[in-house]
Amino acid sequence: PPPPPTAAPLFGVVIAGRPVITDFAPVGDGRCVATVASPADVSELSFFLLPHSPVPAGHGAVLHYTCDGAHWQALGAVTHAKPSGIFRTGWAMQQALRTSAALQLGVALEPLEGIANLALADGAGEERRWLGRKIARDLYKFAASFNHSTHGDMLVVPANFIDRWIEKFEAKCRVDPGFMMKNDD
Repeated sequence: PPPPPTAAPLFGVVIAGRPVITDFAPVGDGRCVATVASPADVSELSFFLLPHSPVPAGHGAVLHYTCDGAHWQALGAVTHAKPSGIFRTGWAMQQALRTSAALQLGVALEPLEGIANLALADGAGEERRWLGRKIARDLYKFAASFNHSTHGDMLVVPANFIDRWIEKFEAKCRVDPGFMMKNDD
C-alpha cells in the first residue's frame, strides 16, 4: 500500500549552511515544533510562510524556542503583510544554549493583536550593543596595561597600540572564538 499522505509544510526556517526546515510536527491546534541541533552555532535564522500557508486572516505565525521544553521565548513573527523575516537568535550568549545539543523551535498561530502585544524586542540591537561594550572593554583593558606613569586622567599608550590590540584580539579568537561570551567583566 502507498504511504499515507503527509500534510504540506506551512512554514520554513533557513539556517545558513543547513538544510531548510519545513518538517514541523503538529503538537496542538495551530501549534507545531521542529528540532535544531547545535543552537550555539546559530546566530540568525530566516523564518517564512510558504506561499500556500493557510494562516487565517487577522493571524500570524510566531516563532518560539526552548531548550527545556517548558520555558518558551518568542523569537519573531511573520504575517501575510510580512511573510518572512531574519531574526538574530542570541543563543550563543545564553549559557544553557551554549552547552545544549539541541533546542525546539515552536510555531504558534496567533491573532495579530496578540503578536503586537508580544512587543518582540529588537534582540539584534541589544546583542550588538552588548558585544560592542564587551569589545570596547577589552580594548580599554589592553590600553590600560600600558599606562605605567601618572598623567592625571590621561592614559598614555604606544602609537601602535591599536594594531597590537587587533593582533592580540585575533589570536584570542583563533584559540577560542567564543572568548568574548565567557565573562561579564
